[in-house]
Amino acid sequence: MKKTVFLFIVLVLLSPWAGAQDVFSLRYILQNPQYFDQKKVVIIAEAVGEPLKAKKGYVWINVCDNGYNIGVFAPQSLAKKIKYWGGYKYTGDFLKIEGVFNSVCPQHGTRDIHAQNITIYKEGFLRSEDLPLSRRSFLIAFVIIYLTLSAVYLIRVKYAKRTGKNRKRSR
Repeated sequence: MKKTVFLFIVLVLLSPWAGAQDVFSLRYILQNPQYFDQKKVVIIAEAVGEPLKAKKGYVWINVCDNGYNIGVFAPQSLAKKIKYWGGYKYTGDFLKIEGVFNSVCPQHGTRDIHAQNITIYKEGFLRSEDLPLSRRSFLIAFVIIYLTLSAVYLIRVKYAKRTGKNRKRSR
């Protein structure tokens, strides 16, 4: 009997769901703040912008998930893990953030998450900008027309100088 109970406890502790926390979408948390206020949450979101310095040893990290964003108050040591910050040229690192959600933070007076742990869920990358073929063709045609018109204009100006056609006639 004791062996069976011991075996059951070991299996439960070693099971893949032991200690696992639910990961909620940022959208769900922000649309239902009453359920998550002052509770530990786990989210996955993209780091965007840049870290903003807060009080000594802390930073604000802005994160975004499908158009929903929130500020994360975190120790600088956790923010140093982030390599890519989302913006025009980069897709930021996707972070797994564990922390306490505040619908109205007593310390900051805003909706935020106080991070207790941050891990890189998926590394960000440099975005490549490929011009569609139709736009490339249009650009090439535009450049050819521009150069042709410029050449015609310069030839007409030089011809006018040679023949003296641009002199003012006196009466």
